[in-house]
Amino acid sequence: VPYFLKIKSQRMKKILFIIVIFCLGHVSAQEPNTKRTITQVNNTTQVNNSGSVSVFNDKEIEGNRFLFPNWQNQGQIYYKGAVRSVDNINFDISTNEFSQMKKQDSIFVFDNSKIDSVKVNNRLLKRNNTGKFSEILSEGKKLNLIKSYDVEIIEGMYSPVYGKQKSYRYKIVTSYYAVRNGIPRKVYLNKKNFTDLFGSETSVMEKYIEDNKLSYKDES
Repeated sequence: VPYFLKIKSQRMKKILFIIVIFCLGHVSAQEPNTKRTITQVNNTTQVNNSGSVSVFNDKEIEGNRFLFPNWQNQGQIYYKGAVRSVDNINFDISTNEFSQMKKQDSIFVFDNSKIDSVKVNNRLLKRNNTGKFSEILSEGKKLNLIKSYDVEIIEGMYSPVYGKQKSYRYKIVTSYYAVRNGIPRKVYLNKKNFTDLFGSETSVMEKYIEDNKLSYKDES
């Protein structure tokens, strides 16, 4: 499956340049494999420091499908017991890939099969047994709490106020899971659902939360 480097001119309308970039090279112990990057007509994206605008089937999609709002991020990639520090890294939620911005209009895509986990700005993302990366919020001896990310495309509706069709847009959707003995269970940030995770210690946790004036809706 090819990965797409997507470029769109700011002033030229409906003119798409097909650029083929092969990121093939020797794989050293310091860097995971790359995969070739190409563009396709009618499926382009401008990737920049503030986000991205995509075009798919002649429909413009606004917003950001990356986890971090810009590319000024420091990261460490862990793979096969080694670690490599990288800058300008981001996570494409829609493709489940980590990328590094090399230039204003080009990105380097890392081979996920070589990656165990990645820490970006001290936020840890690990690959599960399905191959999907999720953020680790808390790791314990019995229970882990993780945050999963997905992207939805919201269809642009006609606006009678402006008299035109609104653009399609990306929407990042988050879900929380508690993982016990490798089995994930979806949880919601409310009192009953969250404290039920602690079984016989539920009352202890409720008292702790109350004494410390914590909010069940506050992720931190």
